[in-house]
Amino acid sequence: MIDYLTISYYQLVPLLVAGIQELSQKLDPLGKPIASTNGNISNLPTSPTGLSVGDLWCDTDNDNVIKQVR
Repeated sequence: MIDYLTISYYQLVPLLVAGIQELSQKLDPLGKPIASTNGNISNLPTSPTGLSVGDLWCDTDNDNVIKQVR
């Protein structure tokens, strides 16, 4: 006798939809644009110390590369 495993798609689809919705909520903030400096980097801090996640700072030790706190 051979035992077969089956998939109950009507129960699986709601789980997949819920998983996609959860991942979409987590990805939405990541797709937001980075704040613009309008070409003026002189007002950016030169160290990430004390900044929040997403804030921009200017790495003066690395040819003024603008970086974002992660």
